[in-house]
Amino acid sequence: MNTMTQPAIVQAAQSETLLQAALRYAALGFSIIPLQGKRPAINSWLPYRNRAASPDIIRRWQQGGLLENIGVVCGPVSKNLVVLDLDGEDGYPTFAATFPQLAETYTVATGGGIGRHVYFRPTTLSPSVRAMNTPIGHVELRGDGYQIVLPPSIHPETHQPYRVWLPHDILQPADLQAVVAWVEGFRPKPMPTVWQPPHLPPVAVRPASIRVSSKRWLNIFEPKAMGCMGSGCTARVSTRSAIGMGIKIRASASTP
Repeated sequence: MNTMTQPAIVQAAQSETLLQAALRYAALGFSIIPLQGKRPAINSWLPYRNRAASPDIIRRWQQGGLLENIGVVCGPVSKNLVVLDLDGEDGYPTFAATFPQLAETYTVATGGGIGRHVYFRPTTLSPSVRAMNTPIGHVELRGDGYQIVLPPSIHPETHQPYRVWLPHDILQPADLQAVVAWVEGFRPKPMPTVWQPPHLPPVAVRPASIRVSSKRWLNIFEPKAMGCMGSGCTARVSTRSAIGMGIKIRASASTP
């Protein structure tokens, strides 16, 4: 494909210098920030979540040695830019097999060697979701408030460039709810709660008096016992059963 007929996003990614790339991205409506490695090179990049840096600010970053790499702030400030970050060898093949139509969009191969950044500009902005340590690697849908590394930045560990993988224009679907549900499907499912009976404190029932009526039987007067009418009732139990119930037996003065 002739360079001049390629989409503008591809031309920006294939710029000869970082400054040229940053200015081209800014012209496409991207909110650009300077990066050191993969992290912002400025003390606070939060203002650029609401407004894009001007070409003059970008040039000052370059003059100050801050433009080591380039990042873009996702979300409304970059015209609803959302990037699916697939960090795993099986991530992109699984996504492309599941969403073949959505896979026909501008895609970047990360400098890490196995990752892919899949770009979208949905009409309705999607929430940012992620699922880490899944069978296909880390999966993140980065939207409002997140930043992503842009080509031709260099990966800080492998020293390999981020480069164009699919030279398409950025797809503009109505929404990405199906992708959100797909990512959430990789999250661990919460364990079901096992029902446990409520814990009730033990109720101590102490007999008011015990009178030994014989060597084998006890008359136990229980004040306000359950099921008794009036102030209490008398139960007749064997001495052996009373001992089994934990009742301390004290003999009266006499037994009949």
